[in-house]
Amino acid sequence: MTGRVANGHGRNRLRRPGRRGQARLLAQLQQHGRVLRPYLGLKLVELSPKLADELNRANLSVDAEEVPPRGLYVMHVQPGSPAQRAGVRIGDTIFGGGAGGSAVSSTRQLIDMLSGSIGKQTPLRLLREGREVSVSVKVESMQS
Repeated sequence: MTGRVANGHGRNRLRRPGRRGQARLLAQLQQHGRVLRPYLGLKLVELSPKLADELNRANLSVDAEEVPPRGLYVMHVQPGSPAQRAGVRIGDTIFGGGAGGSAVSSTRQLIDMLSGSIGKQTPLRLLREGREVSVSVKVESMQS
């Protein structure tokens, strides 16, 4: 089982999922006859200290909250999407979630966390305007 991953140079390389990923894919194939991909309806940017600093310098508003150095910054919320129905907003930063409250700092971590939750309500921990906010989102399957 392989997946395609962009390597940053405009080329694709094949990547083999780890044992946990293989087990999850096999279970999905057995249960649904296909691999399910989680869908929230978000466009996200993985934050780094350097990117957060650039975003904070670009936002010169006096009352603007600082962008944190880690997490997934919400750039767009698809209208009518599971994320919008759950109350996720542009400018939120996803930093955790799932049943165990796992930390999330990459899209891969978020996808891995949500893959086992398709069709279920799943908590997400957000940073919004300097405050921690929890929302519960029903994870849908991406239509292929």
